[in-house]
Amino acid sequence: MFRVRFFCLKKRHCFIGNMKINTIFAPDNVKIANMKKTTKISMLVMLLMCLFGTASAQYTFVVDALLQDSTYLYAYDAQWNSKDTWLHLEDPVGSLPNGTEVTIAKGDTIAHGASFKSMKKGMFKNKVEYEDRIIAITYGGQKYLALSKDLMLSPNDTSGTVDFLNKKNNRHNFWGHFYSSFTPYMAIFVLLLLATLLAAFTSSGGVIPAIMVPVFLLAAIALEMIGVYIMGTGMLWWVDADHYKMGKVIVRLILFGAAIVMQIFSMRLYKNGLSENANGELRVKRPIMGALIGAGLLLVCVIIAMIWTEDAEMILTIGGILLALSVVVAIISTAVTNIRAVGPGAGIAFTLFAVIYGVGLVVALVLLIIGLVNAFMEMIVTIGGGALVLFLMSHFVPTRTYTENGVTYEVYEH
Repeated sequence: MFRVRFFCLKKRHCFIGNMKINTIFAPDNVKIANMKKTTKISMLVMLLMCLFGTASAQYTFVVDALLQDSTYLYAYDAQWNSKDTWLHLEDPVGSLPNGTEVTIAKGDTIAHGASFKSMKKGMFKNKVEYEDRIIAITYGGQKYLALSKDLMLSPNDTSGTVDFLNKKNNRHNFWGHFYSSFTPYMAIFVLLLLATLLAAFTSSGGVIPAIMVPVFLLAAIALEMIGVYIMGTGMLWWVDADHYKMGKVIVRLILFGAAIVMQIFSMRLYKNGLSENANGELRVKRPIMGALIGAGLLLVCVIIAMIWTEDAEMILTIGGILLALSVVVAIISTAVTNIRAVGPGAGIAFTLFAVIYGVGLVVALVLLIIGLVNAFMEMIVTIGGGALVLFLMSHFVPTRTYTENGVTYEVYEH
């Protein structure tokens, strides 16, 4: 509430706050009329400013769910207003198709954590949940909760704000939509299958297999690496047991494993085929071994740096240098061997190809392990715990007991 005071002095000047209005030569009734008119105008301007401020506090977003054609809506509780509150959401109350515009109030710009019902079947508990981020939205004059990752700033938003929901990692673009479909994963599988089939004919000395096998492999690896760069571990959405039934996840993991097997054997067939027509055996594994040795040296330096913190920066620098030297030495050694086998040009080209292939294979294996762990974490923990218990029992509990000549003997495993 704004309060405006009028002070008239000597019938010649009028003050509105600190602003002086000249009223010389104006009759008293005219001055009063002018003051009333000024008051109305001032109040109208302030009312318009308040209305404008309220309108500008709304941000327009659009539904853009990457993994489906709509986003689910969950019930909103007006009493939930603390950012420290963790919600356990039940079944959705509705959905909005992609392209639908919603608004987010200025006070609702923080995405909060929530738990959702999972598709997994727990071994020890009936109710299994997974976590995600939600935000309060307004649609049709009513508030709901929706997944923040399913929203992006609308092109029609006029507030001038940034897309605060996707500021750190925006996947609402061509590549995000591409890797949120099955297209790249089917393409990788087909490319590896073609590379494996053609690699079987490399030993015959054909030009087409010698050229096309590395082309197919590099194309598949490029799709893998771009996907990891864009999506990270989110690239494994299609083997997420929280959203898909376990039967589908198992089938997809089997296909994933088959793709890695083809990636390994296609390279082996290709290398063996080229070696039959070369002056020696081609090398592939050395760059990978060099990288592993360098990573081990770096890890040792990290541990030492944690102990001698005063020289931590120098120790970590030494570790980085050792890693780089290990990789470089392995690559040069591999290149020298391959050059002797197939000549300078082909030897260098094959070595570079082997390095890129090795990186892609390691990344694919890591992704497969992550996928298996995410899908079967509870089972892995159960089996691992059981194996540990059996191992301990074999050392502390006798495997058998027998009596001989009145003496009881206990037998333990070592």
